Amino acid sequence: MTEERLTSQARVETARPDRYGRQLVKHLSRREGGEWDNDIHAGWVVIAGVRASVVAEDTDLLLTLEGSSEAIGHLELVVGSHLARFGSRDGLVVQWNRSNGTPGTRQTGD
Repeated sequence: MTEERLTSQARVETARPDRYGRQLVKHLSRREGGEWDNDIHAGWVVIAGVRASVVAEDTDLLLTLEGSSEAIGHLELVVGSHLARFGSRDGLVVQWNRSNGTPGTRQTGD
């Protein structure tokens, strides 16, 4: 039996996407690796063997995860809860949307 692979994305509205992207990548890359590129305002981290991408756009931070259907909820929680906590003063909300249409998780800094 083949394990279902999913993509999950969250587009987080913020006035400081570059700052939060850098902070998230720096923090999460401590265990399994990651890198932030200041020139392209994007980076990646590895969490539980899965690569997550982080892209700072003009007014949003785009997060993308790809993983097994069993792991995706945990990955959403790890990445989203860190970002929501970092951005609690700015009221950041991380709402994940999965490629198979199942509901993603939601994290807030509350």
